[in-house]
Amino acid sequence: MSACQRQTGPCTLHLQWRKTLDSERTIGPTFTKSAMNKIPPVVGILTKCALLCSTLLLLSNLQVTSTRAHAWLSSLPLALAGGAYAVLQLRLRPGRWTLVKRLLLAASFILWAIDQFLPSGRLAMFIGDAVVSAYVLDLFWIIQEQQQNGIGESKESARLLSLVK
Repeated sequence: MSACQRQTGPCTLHLQWRKTLDSERTIGPTFTKSAMNKIPPVVGILTKCALLCSTLLLLSNLQVTSTRAHAWLSSLPLALAGGAYAVLQLRLRPGRWTLVKRLLLAASFILWAIDQFLPSGRLAMFIGDAVVSAYVLDLFWIIQEQQQNGIGESKESARLLSLVK
């Protein structure tokens, strides 16, 4: 939960519990303001371009674009988002294992972008299968982390509830 969410939530008691939880232990990666200031403007530009291109992609389904233009429109948001995420991770410098997992996700987006241009065949099928496998693996890692954090968070919440009663 971000600091912004903690400040805007409706329950003051919940906010106090979260602050206690956050002060006692850290759940997930934390980034200092100085680390976030190191993010180059190119990351914001790339992500905004990716959103714009994805909007254009949705609009291209109105049958006013050619097949070639549609390939570009489907590829650009994927490549821009993957590239922006990779740059962001390299600038934030998380731990080695976290960096590897995040760069794999970024590479999956870039591979998927390349796949948009490939003709049907074994190479396109292999790249598509690799991308799907990478996404499944990424979700597996996310589920594992959330299960681990959720168990610890549930125990800590129960302890805090017992203190309030």
